[in-house]
Amino acid sequence: MKKPYLTLVPAILAIQGFLAMLAPNSFIQGGAAMADAAQLHAVRSFGGLYLGMAAFLVAARFTPAMRDSGVLAAVLAIAGLLAGRTVSFIADGLAAPGLFASALVELALLAWGGVILRRGIRRDKPQG
Repeated sequence: MKKPYLTLVPAILAIQGFLAMLAPNSFIQGGAAMADAAQLHAVRSFGGLYLGMAAFLVAARFTPAMRDSGVLAAVLAIAGLLAGRTVSFIADGLAAPGLFASALVELALLAWGGVILRRGIRRDKPQG
């Protein structure tokens, strides 16, 4: 279960990362175009962060000794994204329907990663 997880999650992060870096207005699903250079800079920076995380997860996918750490890192990153979305939904409301769909995908990936981690904790030997 770890290999498929560490294939899907970095693919999603890479798509989001490239979108944020190359088309930051498309990355922001609310619709309003950002004209401020500081806003564009912040969104492109997050794109780079997503790409860096995706690269780490790909390395973990192909390095057995890193797989557990990769799954944990993915789960924590997704939990952080979901926490931020939850705060935003409460504080700012639902800006665009796509954001709610993104939260559902993140929730599913978080649950899947939690299952993987739980199974890994119950066993002494590393899983592939």
